[in-house]
Amino acid sequence: MFDLGKIIDINEFLPYIEIANSFETLTHRYGSDFQVPTYPCMMQYEAPGLTGIITFSRNTYSDVRLRPMCDKIVSVLSGIFAPVIKFDPNRVHLLKTTGTVIPHRDEAGRISCINIGIMNSDSAVTRFSEADTLEDYEKSHQYAIAQDGHGYILNTAKFHSVIGTDVERYMITYGFGATYKQIQSCRLNK
Repeated sequence: MFDLGKIIDINEFLPYIEIANSFETLTHRYGSDFQVPTYPCMMQYEAPGLTGIITFSRNTYSDVRLRPMCDKIVSVLSGIFAPVIKFDPNRVHLLKTTGTVIPHRDEAGRISCINIGIMNSDSAVTRFSEADTLEDYEKSHQYAIAQDGHGYILNTAKFHSVIGTDVERYMITYGFGATYKQIQSCRLNK
């Protein structure tokens, strides 16, 4: 996990939480066919042994109320990475976690991401590793605590998890089909 530093003023983004939380919440079973509806919704992930909850907004940009959030994030990220990476506002989503999210790798071609803390980011610990097996992950993971307003590049093709509390933690996330190393090497403000 790589800290990009403080990249946003969270006060500009807090109102979007209530909007996203008003969406219908659907359940996706981790490892099953990945089918996303064509309308804005929240998608909550379920997995065996999962004690916490991880939820992503989907079709976020198609909701006119959340479009400004997506456009602002694309503008911020473009200032850090453009012209090397062309950002798509359709890939900006709101992420909510509570409790502990077991070690996992992301699905649906999400190989790496940038997560940006917007509320209670420090209420959980992210564990991450470059290990290819769960056993090696348990032996060699690192820890990080996110901060509100900061952006983080995370390798989601490798095992990662969250050790949290019952406090809802909110982040804005941008998922890539490119690797962690490719994204990290594209930063203009190195």
